[in-house]
Amino acid sequence: MKPIVIVAGLLACTASAAFAQDRMDSGLTYFRDYCLKPGGNLEKSINRLSSSDIFGDKLSMGSDLTYVSYTGPDGINASVMIGDSMTDDRCTIIMTGMDEPMAQSEALAATLAQAAGAEFTQWEAFEDFGNGGFGYSDVQGDVVVAPVTTGITGDYVHLSFYPQ
Repeated sequence: MKPIVIVAGLLACTASAAFAQDRMDSGLTYFRDYCLKPGGNLEKSINRLSSSDIFGDKLSMGSDLTYVSYTGPDGINASVMIGDSMTDDRCTIIMTGMDEPMAQSEALAATLAQAAGAEFTQWEAFEDFGNGGFGYSDVQGDVVVAPVTTGITGDYVHLSFYPQ
């Protein structure tokens, strides 16, 4: 009976790791498609998200600023903020339920930097990212991948694009 329990445990761990990798891959794909692909035009990001078959439940707020958020699959959500005087404009893919937020942020950022042919950067702590984060800068703007440290839970990772 013990060998069956061990095998079942190994299969569960393997399936869990595969699901986590699939979520990271999905998060990267969504970030590229909805945040980076519009080339820094955040209105285009909003249009792409609004017409998406993947993201829904749009919530818009603000009169002096534009803040739009969307729910997505498997704990992956999205938001776009334009015109807030307290922070920079940005498009963000939000990944919830991350097991190792700092390590996963670093891995996601390294993948993005390598694909962009940009120099990988470690960011100091700022805004909601008390532990800092990782990413790169290029002519389009700054890409920051970091765990959120100001929330109720510590398992959120933001993939954010701050256009120039």
